[in-house]
Amino acid sequence: MDSRGFGIAVDSATDIDDGVVITDGTNEFVWIPVSDTDLAEMYSTTTPETAADTALSKSSLGETTTTTKIYSRLRAANAVMGGAPGSTGYREPDILADTSWGDACTSGLNQLNSNLGYTGTSAQILKNFAQDMVDEYLVVFNSIKKYDGFYIGRYELTGSSDNPTVQRYQPVLNTSSSGMGGFWYSLKSACNRVITGENKKAQSHMIYGNQWDEVIDWLVDSGGRSNEEVYIDSSEWGNIASGDPQDSGSNDVWSANNIYDLAGNYPEWTQEANDGINRVIRGGGWNMDNAVYGRYAQPPYGALTQYSTRVALYIK
Repeated sequence: MDSRGFGIAVDSATDIDDGVVITDGTNEFVWIPVSDTDLAEMYSTTTPETAADTALSKSSLGETTTTTKIYSRLRAANAVMGGAPGSTGYREPDILADTSWGDACTSGLNQLNSNLGYTGTSAQILKNFAQDMVDEYLVVFNSIKKYDGFYIGRYELTGSSDNPTVQRYQPVLNTSSSGMGGFWYSLKSACNRVITGENKKAQSHMIYGNQWDEVIDWLVDSGGRSNEEVYIDSSEWGNIASGDPQDSGSNDVWSANNIYDLAGNYPEWTQEANDGINRVIRGGGWNMDNAVYGRYAQPPYGALTQYSTRVALYIK
């Protein structure tokens, strides 16, 4: 183990493009290289003309506006998509400002309190949540820029709400798991607690949509998967439309560059926002038919089926 408490896993690849795996003895992560060109595809860093151009979505509850000058350049199969903060399209970082269905509604505010620990008036809760989202986002960006990459969970989130992990052959922690009634909010909280602490040189978090995009592009560029396997039909390397979810990493066929179940098992929440109501879910699933690059969205506290998520890890 090195000073960060991690070492190379015994079954790790030796070449980065085949999937270098690190472990702390419990959790496993795969390194995703990010070149300067890749970084420019992941993030918009052009300085806007005015502060209004950087403002996050704002509800009618009266919270002070939060701003960011760095935000995601989200990608679709054949185009860049997503918008600047405050847009109504796919974007991050941002809150869901709708007061009937978003973070700003009663259910959303209750989840921000009970699962993520925000207190105060409704306006204070939303303001602090928005600022924390921006702060985490910028820390992740700066880490990726400094170290030329980030880590992704080798497996979907596992363990329990009290002890979340990233392990093989374990039940996947999902929105139907015991104690996970907060759906997206509970899973975000769990992701934050996989690897944490002042003595750790890394910090875990729920994966962002632009990180998901970068992982998929890396799989194609490295030859781990073809364009067709990513954009059209991912059934050969994922548990898709089987009607039966599996434990993490249960099938070696469902892997690419040492990352398991990315194409399908449990559909996976990201931090990507869509309109004022929804968070974005990526990947295929045991109960649906979808290519890995697909996007679909649900209100974060009201999932109608079983969703999980995937942890990312940045170096401090």
